Amino acid sequence: MKTLTYAIRFLSRSKAYTLINLLGLAFSLACSIILIRYLHREWTVDTHCVDRERIVIPIRDIQVTTSISTTAYCDTTFIPDNQIVRRAPLTFRADEKVTYNEQNYMVNFIATDSCFLQMFHYPLVAGTAELSAPDHALITQEYANRLFGKQNPVGKTLTIGKYSFTIRGVILPPTCKSIFQFDMLIHHKGTKGYYGTDTELLQVLPSVDLESVNKVSNVFRKMKRGRLNHRYEFITVKDFYFNKPKNLNTDQASCLSFGSSDYLNILGIVAVLLLFVGVLNFVNLYMVYMMKRNKEYGIKKVFGLQKWPLFVQIWTENVILAFWALMFAWLIIEITQIPVARLMDTEMHYTWFDLQLSLGFLFGLPLVTSVYPYIRYQYMSPITSIRAITTGRQSVVTRMVFLSIQYIVTFALMVFSLYLNNHFRFMLNMPTGFRTERVLEANLIKGVTIIVGENNKGSNDERIKEQGKRNDAMKQKLNECPDILSWTGSDNILIDRELSMTIYNDKDETVECTKVSADADFFKVYDLKLIEGELPEKDQITPTTVILNQAAMKALGYKHLEEAFIRVEDGLMVEMYTDGRIFRHGTTLFPVTAVVEDYYSGHITEGIKPIIITIDKYGGMSSNNLIHIAEGKEKAVISYLKNAQQEIYGNGELEYTWMEDQVKAIYDEDRRVATIYTLFALIAIGISCLGLFGISLFDIRRRYREIAIRKAHGA
Repeated sequence: MKTLTYAIRFLSRSKAYTLINLLGLAFSLACSIILIRYLHREWTVDTHCVDRERIVIPIRDIQVTTSISTTAYCDTTFIPDNQIVRRAPLTFRADEKVTYNEQNYMVNFIATDSCFLQMFHYPLVAGTAELSAPDHALITQEYANRLFGKQNPVGKTLTIGKYSFTIRGVILPPTCKSIFQFDMLIHHKGTKGYYGTDTELLQVLPSVDLESVNKVSNVFRKMKRGRLNHRYEFITVKDFYFNKPKNLNTDQASCLSFGSSDYLNILGIVAVLLLFVGVLNFVNLYMVYMMKRNKEYGIKKVFGLQKWPLFVQIWTENVILAFWALMFAWLIIEITQIPVARLMDTEMHYTWFDLQLSLGFLFGLPLVTSVYPYIRYQYMSPITSIRAITTGRQSVVTRMVFLSIQYIVTFALMVFSLYLNNHFRFMLNMPTGFRTERVLEANLIKGVTIIVGENNKGSNDERIKEQGKRNDAMKQKLNECPDILSWTGSDNILIDRELSMTIYNDKDETVECTKVSADADFFKVYDLKLIEGELPEKDQITPTTVILNQAAMKALGYKHLEEAFIRVEDGLMVEMYTDGRIFRHGTTLFPVTAVVEDYYSGHITEGIKPIIITIDKYGGMSSNNLIHIAEGKEKAVISYLKNAQQEIYGNGELEYTWMEDQVKAIYDEDRRVATIYTLFALIAIGISCLGLFGISLFDIRRRYREIAIRKAHGA
């Protein structure tokens, strides 16, 4: 009790140093805790899963693309049924219309069954957490508040398309981060198979050796159905978050979240360095105002002060400081919760990990910060301790060493933050190799509803014909607008669904290329230049009319167009005749039509990829059309397109994005990391400045008499 009293009395007497030390340590702890909580949240994704290492997701690679899939396409049984505990079908749908009381709302839902709820546990707010019947649905509390306000949604009916669902329960999102992002869960049989099945989850027995299974399954095999080779890889839920498949459709991308382990490693280094700066600053300042007690410790040692009481006294003082620093740190965290959530792009809830982290800092940090003061005063002779209050030469050297290390770390943080920001600006301003200014990607097609069933074949044919007429009308509108310089329905050059193709040169050497399907207008929209060859007329385009970029030519070992001959093992296109014959175009060597300049088709750090462009003879409308707009006419064209949609489809809602925004979005993660690094580097500088201020204050106070004498003599 006396030790605690002495510690409080001393700290209260040194108010200025205590306050400076508390602020420095509090800011350091606050930043470190924020980063550690974020890292913990990222590394413990889906811990609400019953067994993250036993629930697996099939990943299917069919040579041209890699995507999440089901085992229904497997020609071989890699995991026997008797080793699978349960299966959960999954279908992802984003931005679907749900109707309640004749009001339409947008919803992201996952179609599954009760097996999914047995694999992943969600807190239940109301009703029951089950999907045991085709018309059952569960809804998140946030979405329920949006649709129903304060009303109890259990038992209410929602309509998706022509299918109705009754809400059986309201659930909360898990406290941990989850891969699966949704507003509703519906029974997968509730739409009678209309949406199909995207993928499935398999819960396997502990006896299943997934490593051995993947050695067998992850080898290309010829498909019994189809013309391409395929292979499977089974990834656990634990590892899936950091292994994003290359080919996610829009629905899957909206309902699934992924992370980057590289970025987490960078942020982990920042957290360690910030904590290191704070601890060094704390120890340095603590040693400064401990110097005022040198005489006290010297006298105590003369009267027999032992090791244990000395350590307990120093540790107690550090525990008190650490406790109040933690209080201030959590106050800072609470105040900055909203801006931090925006910065980190995630909301961090309080969990038991926060208590464990706080207790670890409360009792572990004082042990670290007490080591050096204890060693110094334990092995310093009493007479040296008494004299050190006047000389302090050794203390000055120690302070300089501590300060040097602290400033080196701070300087390193600042230099690396400048590097990250310059690197980010370099990537953002790096020419992509294609036009991005005034290029609009717009969804101009409103699809028809196909009714499942043999009896509806005639009505479906009518719907398809009607859709064709509307597409032609929209084409005419695009061609008539004088402010639209060019447009195409070809692939987006920034390919989220990265299709790949293996091509052979005349020496049977292979190169993996990114495959793009394009028409002649594709090159006009993006201002892509052909450096060799030219596009043939429309009537001269064949299934083997292909264009390579310079990187593909180099990878294949060709320097000039006239020597470039390639082939594709499975063919570029399969043509089926009425008599049952099948002809695969491109399985034998054929000449390359032209060579296009290189461009970046994704993140610049991935480099320029070899690209093969197949030419579409007909072109036309697609789900996403790319439009090059005349300068200064952007608003006018958007208004024109909305009116055209209203006229043709009776719906004036236009979904669109600008190509410049898509390019910026590629680097969102880089922007976030650079911002976080810069912000925390500035905080590290602030902590170091606080430490320097405290030491300067101590030195000035020691020289009060000298300064007074100098002023008396006219200084």
